[in-house]
Amino acid sequence: MNLNKIDLKKSSFALPIFAIAIFILILFIFPIISASFSVGNPNRSLETVYGPSGNITGWINISFSSEPWSSVFMDSRGNSANLSVVLKNNGVYRYSCSPIDCKEDYTASDGSTTKTETLNFGNSKTYGIKLTGNVFSIDSFGFVLDSNAAASCTNQIEVDFLDDSVLDARNKNSLDSGSCINQKNYGCFDSGQTMEEFTFPTGTTPYCEKVNLSSSPGFFIGGWIKKMSGSRTLKASIYDTAGGGEIANCILPNGSSSGGEVSCNVSYSVTTPKEHYVCISATSGSGDYKTRGYSTTNGCGFYGTPVPSTTPAAYQIFAQGKQFGAVGSMGVNKSVSNGRTFAELAEEYLTEKYGTKDCSSGCVIPLSIKSNFNQNITIKNLQVNYQKESGIVTENNFYEVQTTPAKVTSGFQRLYLDGSGFSVPANLGNSTFSLRLNGQGVISEKIEVKDIPIIKSVSPTNAASAYPTEFTVSVTSKYNLTGFSWDFGDNSQEITTLVNKASHAYNSVGVYNLMVRVIDQRGLSALRVFMINVSSPKELINSSLYDAEKDISNLEEEISTFPQFYQDSLNLALNLDSAKQKVVFLKSAYQNATSEAEYSEIVAEIIELNIPEGIAKSKSAQDLTLFSGPDYVNLPVLQEIAGGNYSSEREEDYVNAVLLWKQENLETKVDFNEFSGRYTGYVEPITRIFEIKVGEKKDIPYDYYLIIPEMDGFATDADYNTQSGYIYINIKEDNSVSFSTTEDVDFTNLNAFISPAISRLAVAEESIPEEKPKWTVFILVVFLLLVIGFVVYIIMQEWYRRRYENYLFKNKNDLYNMVNYVNNAKRKGLKNTDIEENLKKAGWSSERIRYVMRKYAGRRTGMLEIPITKLTEKVGGKPKNQK
Repeated sequence: MNLNKIDLKKSSFALPIFAIAIFILILFIFPIISASFSVGNPNRSLETVYGPSGNITGWINISFSSEPWSSVFMDSRGNSANLSVVLKNNGVYRYSCSPIDCKEDYTASDGSTTKTETLNFGNSKTYGIKLTGNVFSIDSFGFVLDSNAAASCTNQIEVDFLDDSVLDARNKNSLDSGSCINQKNYGCFDSGQTMEEFTFPTGTTPYCEKVNLSSSPGFFIGGWIKKMSGSRTLKASIYDTAGGGEIANCILPNGSSSGGEVSCNVSYSVTTPKEHYVCISATSGSGDYKTRGYSTTNGCGFYGTPVPSTTPAAYQIFAQGKQFGAVGSMGVNKSVSNGRTFAELAEEYLTEKYGTKDCSSGCVIPLSIKSNFNQNITIKNLQVNYQKESGIVTENNFYEVQTTPAKVTSGFQRLYLDGSGFSVPANLGNSTFSLRLNGQGVISEKIEVKDIPIIKSVSPTNAASAYPTEFTVSVTSKYNLTGFSWDFGDNSQEITTLVNKASHAYNSVGVYNLMVRVIDQRGLSALRVFMINVSSPKELINSSLYDAEKDISNLEEEISTFPQFYQDSLNLALNLDSAKQKVVFLKSAYQNATSEAEYSEIVAEIIELNIPEGIAKSKSAQDLTLFSGPDYVNLPVLQEIAGGNYSSEREEDYVNAVLLWKQENLETKVDFNEFSGRYTGYVEPITRIFEIKVGEKKDIPYDYYLIIPEMDGFATDADYNTQSGYIYINIKEDNSVSFSTTEDVDFTNLNAFISPAISRLAVAEESIPEEKPKWTVFILVVFLLLVIGFVVYIIMQEWYRRRYENYLFKNKNDLYNMVNYVNNAKRKGLKNTDIEENLKKAGWSSERIRYVMRKYAGRRTGMLEIPITKLTEKVGGKPKNQK
């Protein structure tokens, strides 16, 4: 054979096939080669059965090679999570970052000794300072910032060295002649209350008020003073609520004989708003001087020292922030608020950012400037003196910077998806879950949605090594739970329990994945993985007490921003006062502990602490119509509360009369807010707050009552009484009532009704049936048909009454969201037809839309009810709802 001879007939076919094969190879292989992640073998282990809207549980086997920290996972339902979030949720997944702090990196360009920028309110600008060579030390760091910003009640300029959201420098100029009326704070003092005057004693005992000091360069502090006789020197002082000595003070002017507010100024600067005590005391002289205020159980003021455990008063004592002066020229070269220098922070930044001070490839230190005022700024005169291998040099240039995300690298490991927000559909049935990273496929899995148990949380999530810890899992299920299996993630034997608790001791410190599986009476199971942090007993005590104090402080600050009743409700639900006392007790016990047994007792009590890291509104709706249905009305209780009589044979007529009376006489609206706590790894509702507002359509000269079943954790701002398991409030006297509860209720299932005494109701006259023809056979046939129809109707009626809403809305959040949308659309003036059309476009079925529209209007949502309950009560002889 002549190998050089070409068979044209064969080659004309083979060449295109070869080219296509190469093209396909490139098409499929290139994405795999160019991808910065790889999926291993086996590639996944996911749960395949979930409850409606359940979160994906399980792991994928994946490695990364310089994958951007900001990369995004997205599932087949559109749920997304940054790679950074998924990695942080996985305490056992090991990876490295470049830079090593896993934060964005900076590149520098266009350096110059002066930079000028126009910054409007809310704008910020980040510059860079570039160092080169192998840096041994940074000796000094400073620059000048010029601004044309005029005086203002808010700080005009902020310098964030290292761009880490920490305020390092700001304008410190203040105007003694300029105060800010909107920053005048009296604490809890209410000028509308009835006042009484209090005398300053012979000694120096002060009157104090807890006041929130604004972010200001200084303050005018003082209060209401009346000079009755003599001559005394009065001093106003500021104290930190955390304890310690006096922070600042000034001498007050003499008060007048008629009384009035006086103040003096102090140069105490506050960066972040914080509560302090402002006190007034007499220091010398003699005479009769007074201040004023009032006694109250919800006070923030007190008389005497030290600070008492209760604050039973409120005084007319205040603090008013001064104005920030014009910025002008501002030198930024000294220590920051914690006493450390900019040079020290820069050196530490290099080590934490890059793991070394070797800047041979260039290191960029960011400098962010934020504006709270429309202004022009110029930064100049930069002097960074630093020593490197070749000698001492000075950097004088500011650079423009661009940011790039950190890069992640790891080997093949199990990356758990639990807690990352990936979920399954709300509807029961089969579907496919798929996951992509930056648009590239990762895995795909067939899953099934069933009515299985829902695992909500596990506690605690922190444990001490070698210490037996009891873990408790929280589960919701319609069916009895028959078993719990626990895999503690430390290669110990999996255990099974019949209850939702299990005890385990981790032998070594570290982070472990606790896998809990729950089985119900049908044999259906659910699984969820939780991250458990294990440390030594002393480390656990230290970190837990520190976190508890920080969380309590954050909670108090967050709660203080809400109206008073909201504050009271949240404090009651969280029991913060008790938690604070517990932390103080445990700190003292820890300081005095000497034996392992004592440490173990402290660990046991710390594990029981369950303080959220923060709170937030998880549900909210305003100006909704207060729903009242026939099932909500309890006539025996109404009779006990308001009096009057009714005929048990006509109970349905009286129930309808209650609903009709409300519809004809009252305009009722309800605002609803649910607050949830953010705990480690989960969010849980804390309390639900309702505000019910009642307007009379016509003048009603008699009392009527808001009546609701007794609820756990109930609190209200109105006077109330209880009767036979119900709470009732005379809403004629309090036409706006707020109440809260820790029970799982919202505006869609609040079993409340409003009614006057039964004797005030207009009950329709009972009609007298006409005489029927006495045709025996005809009557028997008709009667038989009626009985059959009656039985069928009753079956359907009971199904509609008990299960129809659950049938339509397996996920209660769907009902909540639809009702909330209807309410908002009504407030915007949309007609029912427009609302229904919009809901149809959004994919809601006509049956669901009809149900929600009727429920919102307070109309019957099921079938016309036959009072079967009344009939059965006649047979059984038990009054309705009797407890």
